[in-house]
Amino acid sequence: MEHVHAVLEALPPEVGEQVGDINIDGEFRRATEKLYDADMAKSLPLKLKNGKEFTWCVARPQAVVRSLTQISPALRRAIANVPSSYNTQWHIIFYLDEITPGNIAAPMNSRKFVAIYYTFRELGHLLVRSQDCWFHFGVLRTSILKDVVGGYGALMKAVIHTFISDVESFHEVGIAVDVGDGPCLLYAKPWRLLADGAALSATFDSTGAAGTKVCFCCANAIKDGTFDVASDTFVPITCGDPKKFIRHTNESVWKSFDDLAAMAPAVKPTPMKKLAQCYGFKYNPDGMLMDKKLRDLVRPVDFYTQDWAHIFLQHGVGNVEFYHLHSRIGVDIEELRAYASTWSLPAFRRHLQKGAKQVFTVNRRETKEQYWKASISEFLTVAPMILNYILTAVRGYSAEIALFTKLCSILDLIRAMKRGHMHLVGKFRKQVLEHFQVTLRVYGSGIILPKHHAAAMHLADQYEDDEMVLDTMPVERLHQVPKGFGTVIKKLNVFEKSVLVRLIAHQRHHLEDFDDQTRLLGNKDVGAEFSLSKSMYAQGLTITMGDVVLLQL
Repeated sequence: MEHVHAVLEALPPEVGEQVGDINIDGEFRRATEKLYDADMAKSLPLKLKNGKEFTWCVARPQAVVRSLTQISPALRRAIANVPSSYNTQWHIIFYLDEITPGNIAAPMNSRKFVAIYYTFRELGHLLVRSQDCWFHFGVLRTSILKDVVGGYGALMKAVIHTFISDVESFHEVGIAVDVGDGPCLLYAKPWRLLADGAALSATFDSTGAAGTKVCFCCANAIKDGTFDVASDTFVPITCGDPKKFIRHTNESVWKSFDDLAAMAPAVKPTPMKKLAQCYGFKYNPDGMLMDKKLRDLVRPVDFYTQDWAHIFLQHGVGNVEFYHLHSRIGVDIEELRAYASTWSLPAFRRHLQKGAKQVFTVNRRETKEQYWKASISEFLTVAPMILNYILTAVRGYSAEIALFTKLCSILDLIRAMKRGHMHLVGKFRKQVLEHFQVTLRVYGSGIILPKHHAAAMHLADQYEDDEMVLDTMPVERLHQVPKGFGTVIKKLNVFEKSVLVRLIAHQRHHLEDFDDQTRLLGNKDVGAEFSLSKSMYAQGLTITMGDVVLLQL
């Protein structure tokens, strides 16, 4: 119930004041009708495998952006500072992920759902890094999505058409928004889809890590050990030479799908699955990439956006490396746990202190799949602790220690590029390739995942093309909000709408107070020209008295 009260407080005054403490569900429903009004409410029909349709309640992005811009000075400044036109359009970044309500001890799998968000590249790296500037499109329970004809690909196709095929198309006519000194038109077009590897594979209908051709971006990258003898054409993902890989183009991906479509009528299901293994793509006539109306705007190789955080830190490169590093040096887990307890985190990271110690427990060491279990934020927190420990307390193992040092350097480079230091892409490209090659020498090809290949062969190209680093971290933090609402909703027949309207109300509340400008926090005036404070906000960071700040000039 506390989640409901929290959102009621987030409603705009003219809506929130209608809500009393009695019959809160009914009052909430009536109150939110003013927020989720006729302009914002939209129903998308999704075809189901049983021949029926599911009516999916989503929020028209045109209305969401217009509504939130009205109450957010930060959004108004961003739109005014980077004008758009039909010829100079903004770029829409989509993100989708699966969320499980409940908690680790008692997950509510029957309520598991996919959440879809979006933002705009032109908001700049600072706002794109903020969870408050990712807008909510809709949520859909996984139990329904698995019955949707075309699956993830069909779902994303419907989402994109809502942006570009609406009578108020972002791409064709622009949407009217008020930036404070009158309305202007905001034009935008689809640019990137960001997700973890499994969601990308499902949406782009690629065979992914489970297939023979495990890399969406490479036409000739295959799983190690696919052939008994070396091939002149196909290259295993354990190869450390970028020149041997043939990059897919938008045209080559489309041709693969068109080839499968041409063969499908005459080929039975079992041979069709084998063809999918050969091509690296699955035939899905209802999928996003089979919609030829989208091909001018949704170019597959460009749209496909990999997430460094999942690649390195979610059963990824870092988790695998730390598992094998720990196995080599043989340090006691309790000793690492005790060492982590001696560290003091900056004030804005102090909530992670307890979780950092939990990383160093026996049950985090996954011996079957040989990786160290840790969330993204946990690994980023403990990586400097591990590095300092092995540099000061471990003797020998110079190759292993040097490799982990390079991993930490790569993570530092990524975070610097996230803050806008994109001149570091060349250095990142060199280090991530060297890390891959040294990993082969130190630990052998047996530990190499498709994620190692993606990191070494593709991330630098992606950052160079995008001129910014996109990742899932802002929205991963935001997941706690829809997760909470998904846990408390009682009526599953209105689950999607109930969660969505609460999310929009929550975001509206936060954006009213959101300020991206450098400022003191909780300051007291001590004269006409001076203020005192124990903390400040600058470039997305909250800095508190006692923190150590390093400036790179």
